[in-house]
Amino acid sequence: MRITTPAFGLISGTGTALGFLPHVLTLCVLLVMKIPPKSVTSLVVFTIAAKLLGEWLFWGHFQRRMDSEPKLKNWRSVTNQSLLSHPNVYVALLMMFADSLVDITLVYMALKTSIPSTLVFLYLLGCQIISAPIQGVLSDYFSQKKSLLFAAFIGMLCILLSLQISPENGAKDHLSTLISYISMSNLTITLLCAKGLLGNLTVIARAAIAEVIKVETLEKVRNI
Repeated sequence: MRITTPAFGLISGTGTALGFLPHVLTLCVLLVMKIPPKSVTSLVVFTIAAKLLGEWLFWGHFQRRMDSEPKLKNWRSVTNQSLLSHPNVYVALLMMFADSLVDITLVYMALKTSIPSTLVFLYLLGCQIISAPIQGVLSDYFSQKKSLLFAAFIGMLCILLSLQISPENGAKDHLSTLISYISMSNLTITLLCAKGLLGNLTVIARAAIAEVIKVETLEKVRNI
């Protein structure tokens, strides 16, 4: 068990939650007032903007935290010199890219069901608001590698199950009995919530990149 200093997982999860919060509140208002969104494209654009807001909040806080530590003030030079050559950074960036693909696929499949588009985004992003700080804290206390693998497994499982129950293909044999009791829409909602609650790859991967910068900076200080 360990705690990173600064606690990058907590900062990352909180940044994600705060970034999504205005968007989710807007979705709730639209839902309560029964106002349909102008288009799915507008929901996608606002979701991307919310993700970028989360990135800005995290990296802004990260910069202030690093600058406040005397031993870490040279982190910018380390970032410029060796960050992109570090294998853990490549893995983290790949995980962030995969996380986006999983979200896109799940939303795309969900929009083919009878679930209103507002609810599709609300289920996924609302669950991320709740879970992102928690999953970030867990990655601070335990292994980031294991946390990444767990979140990646959840994402892959959600994708596989989503493809199994896609409207075009219908239910596969091993899911036909289950779907006879549970509607396809309810299963899709379950997958969206599972991904939002347990598959926050970006939160952990972003914290892993910050951890690399911190470790590399401390290593350079020791070698001086």
